[in-house]
Amino acid sequence: MKKRIYFISSLLLCLLFSLTPVHASETIIKDMNVEVYINENGSAHIKEIWDMNITRGTEVYKVMNNMGPSQIKNLKVQDEKGFVYKNIGDWNVDATRQQKNGKCGLVKRDDNYELCFGIGNYGERTYTFEYDVTHFVKQYQDNQGLNYAFFSDMDISIEHALITVASPHPFNEDTALIWAFGYHGNVVFKDDKVVLETENSMSGGKMQLLMRINDGTFENAYQTNENFDDILADAKQGSDYDSYNNYEENDDNYFIPGMISRTNRTVGLFIFLPFVMFFCLIVFGVIFAAKKYRQEPSVFSDYIPFGTKNVNMFRDIPCQKDIFEFYYLAKKAGLIGENDRGGMIAALILKWVQEGYIRFDKREESHMVFFKKDGFSIDLDKSIPCHNRLDSKMLQYFREAAGENRCLETKEFDKWCRNHYTSIDSWFDDIDSFIEEEYRRKGLISIEKTDTHFMGMKISKDRDVFDASIREEMEHIVGLKMFLEEMSLINEKEVIEVKLWEEYLIFASILGIADKVQEQLGEMCPTFNQQSNLDTIYTMHMVHMFAYNSMQASRAAASAARSASSGFGGGSSFGGGGGGFSGGGGGGVR
Repeated sequence: MKKRIYFISSLLLCLLFSLTPVHASETIIKDMNVEVYINENGSAHIKEIWDMNITRGTEVYKVMNNMGPSQIKNLKVQDEKGFVYKNIGDWNVDATRQQKNGKCGLVKRDDNYELCFGIGNYGERTYTFEYDVTHFVKQYQDNQGLNYAFFSDMDISIEHALITVASPHPFNEDTALIWAFGYHGNVVFKDDKVVLETENSMSGGKMQLLMRINDGTFENAYQTNENFDDILADAKQGSDYDSYNNYEENDDNYFIPGMISRTNRTVGLFIFLPFVMFFCLIVFGVIFAAKKYRQEPSVFSDYIPFGTKNVNMFRDIPCQKDIFEFYYLAKKAGLIGENDRGGMIAALILKWVQEGYIRFDKREESHMVFFKKDGFSIDLDKSIPCHNRLDSKMLQYFREAAGENRCLETKEFDKWCRNHYTSIDSWFDDIDSFIEEEYRRKGLISIEKTDTHFMGMKISKDRDVFDASIREEMEHIVGLKMFLEEMSLINEKEVIEVKLWEEYLIFASILGIADKVQEQLGEMCPTFNQQSNLDTIYTMHMVHMFAYNSMQASRAAASAARSASSGFGGGSSFGGGGGGFSGGGGGGVR
């Protein structure tokens, strides 16, 4: 009986804690309130109130990137007790928690800023900080406006955020047009102000406002040679402003968030319901047919299907050791999927390391104040030969992430991937396009007409037919994977050259089994680390950490954007957005 009572009590406690939000063990922003006032001269005074729960770190910081001619000035901070922090000017990120207590300051690198202040005591804290931003409003060639991210890529979650933008001039449908990006929520005109508000908690993401203001509103707006229309088109590309029609279009072809009237919607529903149902039926049928078509296995010129049952081990590296063709066919063979992209990035880097064009230089970095962890830097200033548009484009991405010093450091590419996940998606799509273009050029893909039936109708379609040699290469990849996984079964007396071991590691990375090859490598070639650039103690570990972390960041950002774009409603803003905005760039505690 006692055991039963104890069990029931424990169960009730577990249920109680599972239903009650617990913030004691995590650092979060429970509420962020940002008040922006645009002055007559086009500058802005911004006041931010962060209601937080803090359990770690030494400072609160906010990153503001790509500020261009804009400057951050007059930083003031106070806590929930009204204690005013001392502004010490240049901020030392490496100072201790005690040294930072009660102080605030700025870190400036080129046109990037970090607003910083000491945390002080942990627990429930509310910080109010104010600062000025010069040249907040821009004078474009066609209109005045602004394109500003109030935050992006935060390293802590935000449960709720509210941003209001006001000025001496009223903001409404007659004086301005507004768009917002990067979050699930609303952007509306209210009481002659612009109001942005989230509908749910967010991790990562951003709150970006793109605003066109009637020309001549602010006398001293900063002159720029850009056109607002170009920035608008760039920002809307890939966003829900491109996808949905819940935005009313005015005479100037701009979009204003607005709800369709309920009466018109009800009448329209009865009038167009039959058409809508018929249209949906056609769409679903097309989607089903397309999905079925995509799921069809590849067809080969000898009409023998690809299979893995009778494949033997294969010791040579197929595809003429081309990592891109190998990746394409491994995916077509079902050995890897969309979540295995990190292996492709790792293989490309390992190839450059093997050839001596780059190396991972070890660095020791601070972690959670008192701890150290391994980091790295990669010098990308040297000439690296590229053999096609794929490795050339990825090298360009690495250098963009590295910045002006062309030294790619820990987490820099992670951040780049979070902000450019569409570029990463396009790059991987281009692998398929590139290889198929090569196959067509070599006559290894032909087009065959075939018929299918849908709702009693015969539909003709074209399909690709691959040369039988492509299936053989796919079988060789399957065989190589079997060999790499069971390499310990080969004759112990046989010696494998270091260069071949390196190549095995590169292609095993694509297949996601590099760790298994490394284990066998330690037993079969104990001197490998002394003879190779791809040492398994540091380089292999850091390369795979770099590759998988960056692809995970890209997937997380893409997933967040898709999740945001699943909503629909008047005045809502979801995902997307670009156009060279100022501000944003991360923040939280560290």
